Amino acid sequence: MTAGPVSIHRYPKGPNELYDLGADPSENINLYGSPRFEAVIRETKRRMESWFSAYVVNPDIDGVKEEARGYGQRKKAAKIWEKIRRTLSQI
Repeated sequence: MTAGPVSIHRYPKGPNELYDLGADPSENINLYGSPRFEAVIRETKRRMESWFSAYVVNPDIDGVKEEARGYGQRKKAAKIWEKIRRTLSQI
């Protein structure tokens, strides 16, 4: 998630990542856990949890429980949608 001048990557199995995009646009220096960014991390985590809570449609592809990288749960979601499509075609 990009939040202003930072980019934060949350991984349920860790480690999390935080980058200062102004100073490090290539995201090479992980600042997650840096005391300087504690408030930013707290606020960004709160915003991410709020977003996931608002937009979770199917608990099987809940981004709060899964790693979200780029396409997030695309493969998992595709399998679920294929199952739904097959079920609907039999009705």
